[in-house]
Amino acid sequence: MRYEKFAKNFWNTYDYQTLGITSVAMYLYLIWQMEKLQTENFSLSDSQISKDLGIRRNTVKICRDKLRASGLLDYEIPKGGSVYYDFKSNKSLINNEAKEELKSEKKVPPKSKNVSSEINFTKPKSIKRSSIHQLSQSQISDLQSQIPTFAEFLAFAKTVEFYQDHLENLLKEKYDAWMENCWKNNLGKPITNWKLSLKNAIPFLKNNPVETVSLNQVPKIERPAN
Repeated sequence: MRYEKFAKNFWNTYDYQTLGITSVAMYLYLIWQMEKLQTENFSLSDSQISKDLGIRRNTVKICRDKLRASGLLDYEIPKGGSVYYDFKSNKSLINNEAKEELKSEKKVPPKSKNVSSEINFTKPKSIKRSSIHQLSQSQISDLQSQIPTFAEFLAFAKTVEFYQDHLENLLKEKYDAWMENCWKNNLGKPITNWKLSLKNAIPFLKNNPVETVSLNQVPKIERPAN
């Protein structure tokens, strides 16, 4: 049950395309280990992960840092021992469970009188656009009032701990991609806090493993139905 809970939360919440296939495979491998050991805290050596997934130990470290930066897990490295993984600190899972508890505690509101026959409601037409260039001028103005210029975007990036000068071109590509997608991420979700989104994205731009791993090597990897 632990595997199903953590896997479903991962697919429904995280931008797995940004994480990369190697980090995704490692996360699913770790929650499979968690299910097998029946605990959300356990120790596992880098050499064991490297052997099971067929990746280098340095790649294991890079992926582990990505997963922690995304709030998927936490870990400690004791002196002379295996890495101690902690999944109880999964931020999105904690937030989602809290939301579900809050929903269950809310009282069902009393039924309102049916006044639809007395009032003529006109349903507004929805506007679906795939690119910011297809929006009207007024819509573009409204959108631009909520997002920074690239100069502001870059200036903030330079204050982030992992920023390096060679990332500027990659940041320009990231900024342009968000603009082309009407200021939404790769999953089509609106970017409501661009500074936090940018801060989380920079480690992925800085550390991008070139190795890949076949998902066939990881047991029980299935994306649950929504």
